[in-house]
Amino acid sequence: MYLTGTHNHLRFVEHRTCTTAKIALRKMILVNPTITAHNLAHGVGIDRPAHKLCCTLINQDKIKYIKSKALRDKYTVNVFEIISIKKTIMLLHEDVKKEEDMHNFT
Repeated sequence: MYLTGTHNHLRFVEHRTCTTAKIALRKMILVNPTITAHNLAHGVGIDRPAHKLCCTLINQDKIKYIKSKALRDKYTVNVFEIISIKKTIMLLHEDVKKEEDMHNFT
C-alpha cells in the first residue's frame, strides 16, 4: 500500500496509455489490420499481450479505440500533400496549354 503525505488512500491508477505503448500497438495493428481487440489484449497471434506494453491496455474498449484511430489515420491524407498535388496538376496543365498554343501558331 502506497501512502503519500497525509492521504489515507492508495495512489490513483494512471488512466492514460503511454505514447510508446500506443505506437507499439499501432505497429502491431498495421502489420495485421484484421486482428481483434480480444486477440491483442490476450496476445493471440502476436508476441505479447497488449497489457504488457501498458497496464491500461487491459481494457478492450481502449484497444478498439486505438485500433480504429490507427486504421483511420492510415488513410488520412495530409493537407500539405493535397496542396502539393494541386500545384503539380496546375503546373502540368499550364505546360500542356503552352504546348497547345505553340502548335496552334505553326
